[in-house]
Amino acid sequence: MFKVTSSSLPPTPFSISDTGTSDASEAIRSSDGEWSLLKQLTVVTLGRGIGFALAMGTNILLVRLLGPAEYGFLALSLALITMCVGILSEALDVALLRFLPLQLAANSGRAKLYFLSAVILKGIFMAGLIIVGFLAMDSVGIWLSLTEGRTELLSWTLVGVAGTMLLRSCVAYYQATHQLRRFVYAELCHTLGKLIFVGSCAAMGVLTATNAVAGLGLIALVVGVITCGYLVKSEGIALKLAPEQTAEVWHFTKWVMLSFTIATVYSRADIPLLAHFRGATEVGHYSAAITLSSVSEIILSFAGGAVTPKIMVWMEQGRMTDFLRRCLLYGIAPCLVAIGAVWVLAEPVIGLLYSETYRPTVFLFQILSTGTLLWCLALPLAAPLVCMHRPRWEVLQNILVLLLMAGGSVLLIPSYGAIGTAYLVSGLKILTTVISLWLAFKVAATVQVPYGMTGAHGREEGMS
Repeated sequence: MFKVTSSSLPPTPFSISDTGTSDASEAIRSSDGEWSLLKQLTVVTLGRGIGFALAMGTNILLVRLLGPAEYGFLALSLALITMCVGILSEALDVALLRFLPLQLAANSGRAKLYFLSAVILKGIFMAGLIIVGFLAMDSVGIWLSLTEGRTELLSWTLVGVAGTMLLRSCVAYYQATHQLRRFVYAELCHTLGKLIFVGSCAAMGVLTATNAVAGLGLIALVVGVITCGYLVKSEGIALKLAPEQTAEVWHFTKWVMLSFTIATVYSRADIPLLAHFRGATEVGHYSAAITLSSVSEIILSFAGGAVTPKIMVWMEQGRMTDFLRRCLLYGIAPCLVAIGAVWVLAEPVIGLLYSETYRPTVFLFQILSTGTLLWCLALPLAAPLVCMHRPRWEVLQNILVLLLMAGGSVLLIPSYGAIGTAYLVSGLKILTTVISLWLAFKVAATVQVPYGMTGAHGREEGMS
């Protein structure tokens, strides 16, 4: 739902010739012009567009074949994976996107050590999660209203978390070093593997929520291990401890991680709360609506794969305010048109893609899409900009939204179920959009980034 050539390896989508991208520093230097950026956007958009189509096909197949109740159990597991990855992994991926471009632009030989530092920290976090997960599994299963025999979903959920975290580190490295073809191929391989697995289970008549979670978790782990092994060998990364870089990454990450933890809780807790109060069937309808309503956000994230690493450079050049204005100016009209189209076409689209069983999903889809489309105005520039340059401001913003989420959840979810949850989530997305845009313009007008800043405790001017 709602971030990713060695002769000893068998022929795979990874075994390609990336002429012009294997030297990461050269790729950074050659991508300064807008034409080069356009080519990068094209590579990412086309490649991830194919992956998006495959992922949507997989999700729609799961929704149609499993039915609302069974799909609700699967959606709950996927939501837990997303929450764990958001809390334990995404901040470290942002750290790679922040540090690697500056290190490579300065021809520093330390860039690869940041990747190792991120993987080491993720390994420590994952070990702690596994220990806590197994100790608290029964209690968590009861709270989530998992029926007898369903608690094994939580074990496979941990497998999915480990694989996704590892794969995200590799994807972030390729993204930060502008090796965009490898970045796209890694994601495509993962998505294609999921589609093949789901299709095979459906053909054999053995597709259940438990089987789906187990298979998707194992696929994420296998693809993550293979991709990481290939990256380490092809990039010549020596496996060793990097205490200085680890400390530097952690110094930056701790605030971002706090912010992401709060943001993840308020943005992903809707499904666990809905499962606790109303059960798997309403979770199934609500999650089916999220699958479609998140389409615009996913599509816009394709461009973010190439744009996000540029933020530090644009800030250094003093061009960020202009890019923010253009993004907002050109985005408002398409956003309003898309919202109108959703409210007109939602019912036939749901009937075509899902089935009549999912009729309650129509109104949920309309509500959620409104908030998501407006949130897209803050992507892919405003939200990452605030995250990279004002992590403490983002923490305060997310604390505010978390408090509103907590109060709204108590009032709306027990009484109104999925519809109350949809109104709450959509309203908070609109509020977050307004705050993020305001903060982004404020940051762009005040922050200056010293070129090649690499100090372990270096801060941008005005950092607070």
